[in-house]
Amino acid sequence: MIDQPEHLIDELCRRFDRAPHEARLIRSPYRVCPLGAHVDHQRGLVTGMTVDAPIWLAYAPNDAARVRLHSLNFSPPFEFDHARPLVQAEPAWGNYARGAAWALRQRHALRRGFDGVVAGSLPIGGLSSSAAVGIAYLLALEDVNELAVDARANIEFDRLIENGFIGLNNGILDPSVILLSEPGHLTAIDCDTLDFERVPSPLADGDFDLVIVYSGIGRTLVSTGYNQRVAECAAAAAHLLERARLPVAATPRLRHVPEAVYHEHQHELDAPLRKRATHYFTEIDRVRRGVAAWRAGDLATLGALIAQS
Repeated sequence: MIDQPEHLIDELCRRFDRAPHEARLIRSPYRVCPLGAHVDHQRGLVTGMTVDAPIWLAYAPNDAARVRLHSLNFSPPFEFDHARPLVQAEPAWGNYARGAAWALRQRHALRRGFDGVVAGSLPIGGLSSSAAVGIAYLLALEDVNELAVDARANIEFDRLIENGFIGLNNGILDPSVILLSEPGHLTAIDCDTLDFERVPSPLADGDFDLVIVYSGIGRTLVSTGYNQRVAECAAAAAHLLERARLPVAATPRLRHVPEAVYHEHQHELDAPLRKRATHYFTEIDRVRRGVAAWRAGDLATLGALIAQS
Protein backbone atom coordinates (compact mmCIF):
# COMPACT_ATOMS: atom_id res chain seq x y z
CA MET A 1 0.00 0.00 0.00
CA ILE A 2 1.20 3.53 -0.69
CA ASP A 3 -0.11 7.00 -0.08
CA GLN A 4 3.02 8.97 -1.03
CA PRO A 5 3.39 8.98 -4.83
CA GLU A 6 6.83 10.62 -4.56
CA HIS A 7 8.13 7.19 -3.54
CA LEU A 8 6.90 5.76 -6.84
CA ILE A 9 8.79 8.43 -8.77
CA ASP A 10 11.97 7.60 -6.84
CA GLU A 11 11.40 3.91 -7.61
CA LEU A 12 10.82 4.66 -11.29
CA CYS A 13 14.09 6.58 -11.52
CA ARG A 14 16.02 3.88 -9.66
CA ARG A 15 14.66 0.86 -11.52
CA PHE A 16 14.68 2.27 -15.03
CA ASP A 17 17.54 4.77 -14.79
CA ARG A 18 15.27 7.70 -15.53
CA ALA A 19 15.65 11.33 -14.47
CA PRO A 20 13.03 12.87 -12.14
CA HIS A 21 12.00 15.43 -14.76
CA GLU A 22 10.97 12.58 -17.10
CA ALA A 23 8.46 11.18 -14.62
CA ARG A 24 4.72 11.58 -15.06
CA LEU A 25 2.04 10.56 -12.59
CA ILE A 26 -1.50 9.19 -12.90
CA ARG A 27 -3.94 8.92 -10.02
CA SER A 28 -6.82 6.50 -10.71
CA PRO A 29 -9.25 6.25 -7.77
CA TYR A 30 -11.03 3.23 -6.38
CA ARG A 31 -14.83 3.28 -6.40
CA VAL A 32 -17.74 2.13 -4.28
CA CYS A 33 -21.18 1.16 -5.58
CA PRO A 34 -23.89 1.91 -3.00
CA LEU A 35 -26.69 0.63 -5.24
CA GLY A 36 -26.89 -0.96 -8.68
CA ALA A 37 -24.30 -3.73 -8.45
CA HIS A 38 -24.73 -6.52 -11.02
CA VAL A 39 -27.23 -4.68 -13.21
CA ASP A 40 -24.75 -2.73 -15.35
CA HIS A 41 -24.18 -5.73 -17.65
CA GLN A 42 -27.96 -5.65 -18.21
CA ARG A 43 -27.70 -1.94 -19.10
CA GLY A 44 -29.54 -0.92 -15.97
CA LEU A 45 -29.35 2.08 -13.65
CA VAL A 46 -26.42 2.22 -11.22
CA THR A 47 -24.83 4.51 -8.67
CA GLY A 48 -21.28 5.00 -7.52
CA MET A 49 -18.72 7.34 -6.08
CA THR A 50 -14.96 7.42 -5.96
CA VAL A 51 -13.04 7.33 -2.71
CA ASP A 52 -10.01 9.34 -1.66
CA ALA A 53 -7.66 6.40 -2.20
CA PRO A 54 -6.21 5.60 -5.63
CA ILE A 55 -3.96 3.42 -7.66
CA TRP A 56 -0.85 5.38 -8.58
CA LEU A 57 1.15 4.94 -11.77
CA ALA A 58 4.47 6.73 -12.14
CA TYR A 59 5.78 6.42 -15.69
CA ALA A 60 8.10 7.86 -18.31
CA PRO A 61 7.79 7.44 -22.08
CA ASN A 62 10.30 5.36 -23.99
CA ASP A 63 11.07 5.35 -27.70
CA ALA A 64 10.36 1.66 -28.16
CA ALA A 65 7.02 -0.07 -28.54
CA ARG A 66 7.59 -1.65 -25.14
CA VAL A 67 5.85 -1.40 -21.80
CA ARG A 68 8.07 -2.21 -18.82
CA LEU A 69 6.34 -2.39 -15.45
CA HIS A 70 7.22 -2.94 -11.81
CA SER A 71 4.55 -3.25 -9.11
CA LEU A 72 4.90 -2.58 -5.41
CA ASN A 73 2.04 -5.05 -4.82
CA PHE A 74 2.89 -7.93 -7.16
CA SER A 75 5.91 -9.70 -8.58
CA PRO A 76 7.77 -10.34 -10.77
CA PRO A 77 8.27 -7.26 -12.97
CA PHE A 78 7.45 -7.77 -16.63
CA GLU A 79 7.60 -6.18 -20.05
CA PHE A 80 5.99 -6.69 -23.43
CA ASP A 81 6.15 -5.35 -26.96
CA HIS A 82 2.76 -3.84 -27.77
CA ALA A 83 3.45 -3.97 -31.52
CA ARG A 84 3.26 -7.77 -31.42
CA PRO A 85 0.11 -9.90 -31.03
CA LEU A 86 -1.14 -9.56 -27.46
CA VAL A 87 -2.52 -12.44 -25.41
CA GLN A 88 -2.88 -13.17 -21.72
CA ALA A 89 0.40 -14.32 -20.18
CA GLU A 90 2.31 -14.61 -16.93
CA PRO A 91 2.63 -12.77 -14.67
CA ALA A 92 -1.14 -12.46 -14.52
CA TRP A 93 -1.02 -9.03 -12.86
CA GLY A 94 0.32 -7.68 -16.14
CA ASN A 95 -2.68 -8.69 -18.20
CA TYR A 96 -4.47 -5.39 -17.63
CA ALA A 97 -1.54 -3.52 -19.18
CA ARG A 98 -1.51 -5.92 -22.12
CA GLY A 99 -5.28 -5.55 -22.35
CA ALA A 100 -5.05 -1.76 -22.39
CA ALA A 101 -2.64 -1.85 -25.33
CA TRP A 102 -4.81 -4.45 -27.08
CA ALA A 103 -7.96 -2.35 -26.61
CA LEU A 104 -6.37 0.87 -27.86
CA ARG A 105 -4.97 -0.91 -30.90
CA GLN A 106 -8.53 -1.66 -32.02
CA ARG A 107 -8.83 2.02 -33.00
CA HIS A 108 -5.43 3.68 -32.73
CA ALA A 109 -1.84 3.15 -33.82
CA LEU A 110 0.57 2.91 -30.90
CA ARG A 111 4.18 3.90 -31.55
CA ARG A 112 5.62 4.41 -28.09
CA GLY A 113 5.59 2.60 -24.79
CA PHE A 114 6.53 3.55 -21.25
CA ASP A 115 8.47 2.46 -18.20
CA GLY A 116 6.28 2.45 -15.10
CA VAL A 117 5.92 1.68 -11.42
CA VAL A 118 2.39 0.98 -10.17
CA ALA A 119 1.00 0.63 -6.65
CA GLY A 120 -2.35 0.43 -4.93
CA SER A 121 -3.12 2.36 -1.77
CA LEU A 122 -5.66 -0.14 -0.35
CA PRO A 123 -5.91 -3.95 -0.13
CA ILE A 124 -7.20 -5.45 -3.36
CA GLY A 125 -10.82 -6.60 -3.47
CA GLY A 126 -14.25 -5.07 -3.95
CA LEU A 127 -13.25 -1.52 -4.90
CA SER A 128 -12.69 -2.15 -8.60
CA SER A 129 -8.92 -2.05 -8.57
CA SER A 130 -8.99 -3.80 -11.96
CA ALA A 131 -10.85 -0.92 -13.61
CA ALA A 132 -8.70 1.64 -11.79
CA VAL A 133 -5.45 0.08 -12.98
CA GLY A 134 -6.82 -0.52 -16.47
CA ILE A 135 -7.73 3.15 -16.77
CA ALA A 136 -4.29 4.16 -15.49
CA TYR A 137 -2.63 2.10 -18.23
CA LEU A 138 -4.99 3.47 -20.88
CA LEU A 139 -4.24 7.05 -19.86
CA ALA A 140 -0.48 6.44 -19.85
CA LEU A 141 -0.49 4.84 -23.30
CA GLU A 142 -2.69 7.63 -24.66
CA ASP A 143 -0.37 10.25 -23.17
CA VAL A 144 2.89 8.88 -24.55
CA ASN A 145 1.27 8.34 -27.96
CA GLU A 146 -0.38 11.79 -28.00
CA LEU A 147 -3.88 10.38 -28.38
CA ALA A 148 -6.89 12.58 -27.59
CA VAL A 149 -9.42 10.21 -26.00
CA ASP A 150 -12.44 11.41 -24.03
CA ALA A 151 -14.02 9.80 -20.96
CA ARG A 152 -16.78 8.03 -22.88
CA ALA A 153 -14.27 6.41 -25.23
CA ASN A 154 -12.12 5.32 -22.30
CA ILE A 155 -15.15 3.75 -20.63
CA GLU A 156 -15.57 1.67 -23.78
CA PHE A 157 -11.85 0.85 -23.93
CA ASP A 158 -11.91 -0.36 -20.33
CA ARG A 159 -14.94 -2.52 -21.13
CA LEU A 160 -12.94 -3.97 -24.03
CA ILE A 161 -10.10 -4.84 -21.65
CA GLU A 162 -12.47 -6.80 -19.43
CA ASN A 163 -14.80 -8.33 -22.03
CA GLY A 164 -12.46 -8.84 -24.96
CA PHE A 165 -9.08 -9.51 -23.34
CA ILE A 166 -9.59 -10.68 -19.75
CA GLY A 167 -12.80 -12.59 -20.52
CA LEU A 168 -15.12 -11.07 -17.90
CA ASN A 169 -18.57 -10.17 -19.24
CA ASN A 170 -19.16 -7.23 -16.94
CA GLY A 171 -20.69 -3.85 -17.73
CA ILE A 172 -19.51 -0.26 -17.57
CA LEU A 173 -20.27 0.60 -13.94
CA ASP A 174 -16.67 0.63 -12.72
CA PRO A 175 -14.93 2.75 -15.38
CA SER A 176 -17.92 5.09 -15.60
CA VAL A 177 -17.80 5.86 -11.89
CA ILE A 178 -14.02 6.27 -11.91
CA LEU A 179 -13.99 8.60 -14.91
CA LEU A 180 -17.19 10.60 -14.35
CA SER A 181 -17.41 11.16 -10.58
CA GLU A 182 -16.64 14.29 -8.58
CA PRO A 183 -15.90 14.62 -4.84
CA GLY A 184 -18.97 14.88 -2.62
CA HIS A 185 -21.37 13.63 -5.29
CA LEU A 186 -23.22 10.40 -5.96
CA THR A 187 -22.91 9.54 -9.64
CA ALA A 188 -26.12 8.09 -11.11
CA ILE A 189 -25.53 6.39 -14.46
CA ASP A 190 -27.82 4.90 -17.10
CA CYS A 191 -25.73 2.04 -18.50
CA ASP A 192 -27.86 1.88 -21.66
CA THR A 193 -27.44 5.48 -22.79
CA LEU A 194 -24.46 6.50 -20.61
CA ASP A 195 -26.46 9.50 -19.46
CA PHE A 196 -25.28 10.42 -16.00
CA GLU A 197 -25.91 12.88 -13.20
CA ARG A 198 -23.56 13.93 -10.42
CA VAL A 199 -25.99 14.30 -7.55
CA PRO A 200 -24.81 16.57 -4.72
CA SER A 201 -25.77 15.86 -1.14
CA PRO A 202 -27.43 18.64 0.86
CA LEU A 203 -25.45 17.49 3.89
CA ALA A 204 -22.41 19.49 4.88
CA ASP A 205 -18.94 17.96 4.91
CA GLY A 206 -18.45 16.20 8.19
CA ASP A 207 -22.11 15.23 8.61
CA PHE A 208 -21.32 11.67 7.56
CA ASP A 209 -18.39 9.38 6.80
CA LEU A 210 -18.08 6.63 4.23
CA VAL A 211 -16.58 3.57 5.93
CA ILE A 212 -14.95 0.84 3.85
CA VAL A 213 -14.23 -2.39 5.69
CA TYR A 214 -11.69 -4.91 4.39
CA SER A 215 -12.92 -8.45 5.05
CA GLY A 216 -9.65 -10.14 4.18
CA ILE A 217 -11.41 -12.26 1.56
CA GLY A 218 -10.02 -11.99 -1.94
CA ARG A 219 -11.68 -12.97 -5.22
CA THR A 220 -11.23 -12.96 -8.97
CA LEU A 221 -14.53 -12.36 -10.74
CA VAL A 222 -13.66 -14.54 -13.72
CA SER A 223 -13.48 -17.54 -11.36
CA THR A 224 -16.57 -16.76 -9.25
CA GLY A 225 -19.33 -17.78 -11.66
CA TYR A 226 -19.86 -14.14 -12.66
CA ASN A 227 -20.09 -14.97 -16.37
CA GLN A 228 -22.60 -17.71 -15.61
CA ARG A 229 -24.81 -15.21 -13.79
CA VAL A 230 -24.62 -12.85 -16.77
CA ALA A 231 -25.66 -15.72 -19.05
CA GLU A 232 -28.59 -16.51 -16.74
CA CYS A 233 -29.73 -12.88 -17.00
CA ALA A 234 -29.64 -13.17 -20.80
CA ALA A 235 -31.62 -16.41 -20.69
CA ALA A 236 -34.22 -14.84 -18.40
CA ALA A 237 -34.52 -11.82 -20.69
CA ALA A 238 -34.91 -14.02 -23.77
CA HIS A 239 -37.66 -16.11 -22.16
CA LEU A 240 -39.62 -13.09 -20.95
CA LEU A 241 -39.36 -11.30 -24.29
CA GLU A 242 -40.44 -14.41 -26.18
CA ARG A 243 -43.44 -14.91 -23.90
CA ALA A 244 -44.48 -11.31 -24.53
CA ARG A 245 -43.86 -11.73 -28.28
CA LEU A 246 -41.34 -8.92 -28.23
CA PRO A 247 -38.15 -8.76 -30.34
CA VAL A 248 -35.21 -10.68 -28.90
CA ALA A 249 -31.80 -9.14 -29.60
CA ALA A 250 -28.70 -11.20 -30.33
CA THR A 251 -27.64 -10.44 -26.76
CA PRO A 252 -30.91 -10.08 -24.82
CA ARG A 253 -30.78 -7.99 -21.68
CA LEU A 254 -33.23 -7.44 -18.87
CA ARG A 255 -33.23 -3.71 -19.64
CA HIS A 256 -35.23 -4.59 -22.77
CA VAL A 257 -37.95 -6.35 -20.75
CA PRO A 258 -40.90 -4.18 -19.66
CA GLU A 259 -41.45 -4.50 -15.93
CA ALA A 260 -45.08 -5.53 -16.51
CA VAL A 261 -43.86 -8.46 -18.60
CA TYR A 262 -41.55 -9.54 -15.77
CA HIS A 263 -44.41 -9.46 -13.26
CA GLU A 264 -46.71 -11.40 -15.59
CA HIS A 265 -44.28 -14.16 -16.54
CA GLN A 266 -41.58 -14.32 -13.86
CA HIS A 267 -43.22 -17.36 -12.25
CA GLU A 268 -42.43 -19.34 -15.42
CA LEU A 269 -38.68 -18.93 -15.01
CA ASP A 270 -36.47 -21.60 -13.48
CA ALA A 271 -35.25 -20.67 -10.01
CA PRO A 272 -31.78 -19.34 -11.00
CA LEU A 273 -33.23 -17.25 -13.85
CA ARG A 274 -36.03 -15.94 -11.67
CA LYS A 275 -33.47 -14.95 -9.04
CA ARG A 276 -31.47 -12.94 -11.59
CA ALA A 277 -34.54 -11.20 -13.00
CA THR A 278 -35.90 -10.43 -9.55
CA HIS A 279 -32.61 -8.89 -8.49
CA TYR A 280 -32.54 -6.73 -11.61
CA PHE A 281 -36.02 -5.26 -11.25
CA THR A 282 -35.88 -4.81 -7.47
CA GLU A 283 -32.41 -3.27 -7.70
CA ILE A 284 -33.52 -0.74 -10.33
CA ASP A 285 -36.27 0.32 -7.93
CA ARG A 286 -33.74 0.62 -5.10
CA VAL A 287 -31.47 2.75 -7.28
CA ARG A 288 -34.24 5.21 -8.06
CA ARG A 289 -35.29 5.47 -4.42
CA GLY A 290 -31.68 5.63 -3.26
CA VAL A 291 -30.82 8.55 -5.54
CA ALA A 292 -33.89 10.41 -4.24
CA ALA A 293 -32.85 9.68 -0.65
CA TRP A 294 -29.31 10.92 -1.26
CA ARG A 295 -30.63 14.07 -2.93
CA ALA A 296 -32.80 14.73 0.13
CA GLY A 297 -30.01 14.00 2.60
CA ASP A 298 -31.93 10.99 3.95
CA LEU A 299 -29.04 8.68 4.77
CA ALA A 300 -31.22 6.41 6.92
CA THR A 301 -33.36 5.48 3.93
CA LEU A 302 -30.30 5.16 1.70
CA GLY A 303 -28.63 2.87 4.22
CA ALA A 304 -31.71 0.68 4.49
CA LEU A 305 -31.82 0.33 0.70
CA ILE A 306 -28.13 -0.60 0.59
CA ALA A 307 -28.74 -3.26 3.24
CA GLN A 308 -31.54 -4.72 1.09
CA SER A 309 -29.41 -4.74 -2.06
